[in-house]
Amino acid sequence: MKKKNAYLKEFLRLTVLQKEALAASNMERFNELMDAKQAVIEQVDLLDMELILQKNNSHFASGANQKAELELDTQKYLQQIRVLDIEVNELMQQNLSDTIKSINELQVAKRTETAYRNNARVAHSYFVNKQR
Repeated sequence: MKKKNAYLKEFLRLTVLQKEALAASNMERFNELMDAKQAVIEQVDLLDMELILQKNNSHFASGANQKAELELDTQKYLQQIRVLDIEVNELMQQNLSDTIKSINELQVAKRTETAYRNNARVAHSYFVNKQR
């Protein structure tokens, strides 16, 4: 359980860094942190499998207080991670809507430029020579 709490603490740290990277619009750093979080998730999954095997192989009642304390720590980390993940998702939604708005503005500008450019080509000019 101590290892799991250490992994969850690392996951929490990565989530905080991820939020900061997103706030700074540093998407490369954000993606790196996503990969690092995925690696931590895989480690926690492996550790959970080991804990399940240990629990099935031996029924231990010793250290029940310590186990309960570690589970409380685990819950605390999971709650903090959940709150930060909600904030990160909100920032992602805001960035997405800002990006969509920027794309729409670019499309309008492109249509306007194309319309003016096409109208300029249609205009005809005449040369009038007054000498006969």
